[in-house]
Amino acid sequence: MIENLEENPHIFSVSEVAANDEINYIDVIRKAGKEGFKALLPNKPEIVDPRPRRIAIFDNLGNKHFLGPNEKIFNSFSEAIFLAIADGMISDYFDELAKTRSHVRSVRDFLIWLNTYVIDPLARYDVLSQYEAYCINERNLLPQSTGLDKLISIIKHGLGSLHLSDEQYYYLRMLLSNTTLSEAEGRIQVTLSSWFSLPWIRPIMGEQSYLKLESAKILMDSFKITVGTVLQLLLSAKHEVNSILTFKSMNGYSLIDTSNLDISQVETIEKDKLFNEVTTHSRRKYSSNLFWLVHKHYEFCKPKEKDGSTTYRILKLDTFNKAMFSKLEQKLSASPLTQPPLQYSENNIQQKQNFNCPLLFNPNHLQTTNPLEELLAAWIISTLCIQPSDVSNGKIGQFIREYNNSGSLISIFSQSYKPRSDTIHSHPILDGQLVESKALESYFTSVEKSRENLFSNNNIPSIRYITRNNEGDAKPSYAALLTRILDDKIINKLIIDEHQKRNIDPIFLKAYLALDKSKAPVFDSFYYNHRDEIDDYRKVYNQKYHDTVPVSLFKLSHIKNSSVHSRYDKYREGDLINQNAHNARVEKLSYIGENNKDAVNQRGRVSRLVMNDISENLYKPSIDKVLKKARDMQLQTSLRKASQDDTYKINTLGVAIDAEVEDDRFGEHIVVETQESALNMIHYLSQVQKFGSLLAKRNLPFFESEVLPRTLWIEDTLQRFSDKSLLSAMYKKHKELESKLPNLFENELQGGVA
Repeated sequence: MIENLEENPHIFSVSEVAANDEINYIDVIRKAGKEGFKALLPNKPEIVDPRPRRIAIFDNLGNKHFLGPNEKIFNSFSEAIFLAIADGMISDYFDELAKTRSHVRSVRDFLIWLNTYVIDPLARYDVLSQYEAYCINERNLLPQSTGLDKLISIIKHGLGSLHLSDEQYYYLRMLLSNTTLSEAEGRIQVTLSSWFSLPWIRPIMGEQSYLKLESAKILMDSFKITVGTVLQLLLSAKHEVNSILTFKSMNGYSLIDTSNLDISQVETIEKDKLFNEVTTHSRRKYSSNLFWLVHKHYEFCKPKEKDGSTTYRILKLDTFNKAMFSKLEQKLSASPLTQPPLQYSENNIQQKQNFNCPLLFNPNHLQTTNPLEELLAAWIISTLCIQPSDVSNGKIGQFIREYNNSGSLISIFSQSYKPRSDTIHSHPILDGQLVESKALESYFTSVEKSRENLFSNNNIPSIRYITRNNEGDAKPSYAALLTRILDDKIINKLIIDEHQKRNIDPIFLKAYLALDKSKAPVFDSFYYNHRDEIDDYRKVYNQKYHDTVPVSLFKLSHIKNSSVHSRYDKYREGDLINQNAHNARVEKLSYIGENNKDAVNQRGRVSRLVMNDISENLYKPSIDKVLKKARDMQLQTSLRKASQDDTYKINTLGVAIDAEVEDDRFGEHIVVETQESALNMIHYLSQVQKFGSLLAKRNLPFFESEVLPRTLWIEDTLQRFSDKSLLSAMYKKHKELESKLPNLFENELQGGVA
């Protein structure tokens, strides 16, 4: 829906409402005679209509507007709905809501539609259903996204309005009782694979690497190694920088240039707010001061380790201007320390732009965790299949760390309480030798000094995804900084080495760096430039640029879902073969899920665990039943020699019917060793061989419960015949007579059970 509220004739600005509500006094012109005298008399008092005629709403930019009814098409039914909504929005129910933004948006969209919809008296009870259909069909919303549930709640709490007539009240009661919300569509489960499901990165990554993104196990293994390595490097770098500052008897705040602030201001400002109060120039100068402090330390104490130090690399990635990074590194290696070419100077534009405002080494984050460290730690914890809400509210005490006698980490174990089931759930144990376990251990150690919660304010920072191409100098991005860290030649090699130790392809690393090749503008700027021109911003954005990227970094739910899927994904990398031109998301498929069972089977990707479950729970019980029934028939069968005194008939199975049993030793099935019995049994086996597969397809219950047990029983009975020459003769005779003998399963092949 195009939100151009200013052009809607039934929406008024605040100034327009104020002007309409003013009382304009008009001078009375005296007239001669009685008419003039009557003109001086005051008008009779009129009752002011107390019914609300406007509802305050807000647009997406936060501007306040007033929405009124369309008097041209409004009737008693439209007015009843409008009055109920107006009173519902000033009810106690509405005032006590923690968040009302979505409710106001639902009211706004509905009333804009109602001002264009003429209510037919014959279909007056379908108004809300018609609006829901409009949202689903015209606005392409899901049933759960129409806002009708919130609208119904507001109308219910507005039924007590004194402005409603009795007829309007009963109309609203019937309207609500006749409105049934459509069933919510199933949510599409988000995963890391779906987040990376962008066809344009396929040629960048390469065919084989791109196809591996469909495997949750391969992707998650690479994800844990990459994130764990980066988190460990960031924590180690911050620890080393703090050690250098301590060695110099300094701290991060002492490097801030406060010359632009009055002394009285500096004394009153709290330390954690000081860095935000100084100018951008001062924050860049802080980066310069911190870098040169660390640079001198390496020059004097560790000159050989400087170039290979990850701390030194991360500090440069955080403080150097990205546009000048390569030139600055070149100058740094060529210039002597006594004449630093990078020294900050506000008078020299070239030198001033050498540095950025820091993110990782912000003085407020030197003694505590920064947003990127918290995000990486939350990512690793989510790989344990912990719910996102439990991750953000987690405490260090939930994680039990086990050490050996030498103090080395053995494992990390965690539990969480599930209130709905009132149980304590145990999560997978992390091996202490894995890089992700060591990173978590370092994170816990840095956090537990200052707080019990895993994350500050029990909140995981939400970070917008921005490529390095779209990152601004004035406002560096954590997402772009993470890309720079992953793409650094030294850090990149360390991550790949960790993958090689565990024989895992660095698929996540390749995919994340491939996204940075996008040249499309950031979505936010596209939205603000075209918000008044187009309806579906995201759709137009994707159509205009082929290499679009996600708006935000993947959430914890992406990681948790992929981790769950990875438990059932047991196949090797070579099993991932995709002959389709499009990726799984375009084909409306997912690697594991209800929508992809057929495709999974066709590609041979059903895991061994699933196959084992099928054999144990589906086929094995049937086979056990067949064998048991055949065994019971064998135990209940007795063979007799033929005699002239016997009076009996032979059925199609070769069993004697109405035979006289001499004693109790004979079972329920009596088989007389005659030519007729042998011929009938042989013919039954021949019919099963001929029609068995068709029977199993058309009448599986009969095939499993009757045909298979009888076949096993006949084979066993024929082997027990004492006269083998009789059997040999009957096999030959059956070949001669087979075309003339009747078919046995005509009725069963039609679906009936004999």
